[in-house]
Amino acid sequence: MKKRFIFLICCTFFLLYSSFAWSCHIDLSSFQTNSGITLIPGEIYDGEAAFFEEIIGSNENVILKNDAFNIPSNAGDLIFQYIFISDTGGNDHLRATINSTNLIDIYTTKTGWYSMDLSPYQGQMVSLSFELLTHNSPVESKAIISNLDIIPVPSPTSMFLLASGLIGLVIRHRRPRLK
Repeated sequence: MKKRFIFLICCTFFLLYSSFAWSCHIDLSSFQTNSGITLIPGEIYDGEAAFFEEIIGSNENVILKNDAFNIPSNAGDLIFQYIFISDTGGNDHLRATINSTNLIDIYTTKTGWYSMDLSPYQGQMVSLSFELLTHNSPVESKAIISNLDIIPVPSPTSMFLLASGLIGLVIRHRRPRLK
């Protein structure tokens, strides 16, 4: 009886573990950059990161973009971590956009995580960009974008298979054996 129970627990754990939606890391090397960005390899951060630095004496915005970013058909959320250190006047800001639609605008010194639902864009090619918008202040602003991931949505089929497998195991375990 104990062996069956342990077997049932192991099968349940395996089914839950195998149906879990794993995130897909975004490779920043496919993005176009201008002179104010340094890509940082994954050894320093948990995943690749982009360091934005304002170019003093220039009104040029610092941009990291991919105009042909393919969103998978099972995409659920886009998540990323950000650190923004603003100039003292608060004119500079960090912006993330998809197809020219602003996702987030940050005007003050701040750190955190951002999550956006990608279901309206599933299976589409979009323009994804991160920009440090500068206003030629004497104090330079800096930002880091890191840990860009797309978290997939588990398919209904896998959830159905998981549920039916668990029900089948419970029924088999509870049914008395005929001898």
